[in-house]
Amino acid sequence: MATQRESTRLVRLETKIDKIAEQLVGVVRMEEQVKSIFKRIEKIDEKQDHIEQRVKQVEDMSRAPVLLISSLERLFWIIVTAAISFVVWKLR
Repeated sequence: MATQRESTRLVRLETKIDKIAEQLVGVVRMEEQVKSIFKRIEKIDEKQDHIEQRVKQVEDMSRAPVLLISSLERLFWIIVTAAISFVVWKLR
């Protein structure tokens, strides 16, 4: 009788150990998935940083012509105003 109890007890322990082993395998799989997700996030962050750097370069490059154009526009209007003033002064 004691051996039958021990054998049923051993069977229950083996079943519990098997369930624990299955759960461990599941945890390991989840851990691998989390690692792969973090790697993807890191790659996305690197790409985003690279894109931000490129956008900044483009912004910096686009500012120089804008300053030149605005300076030339001011110079143009100064010349036009001076020419009109000169013509009005001569007609007097």
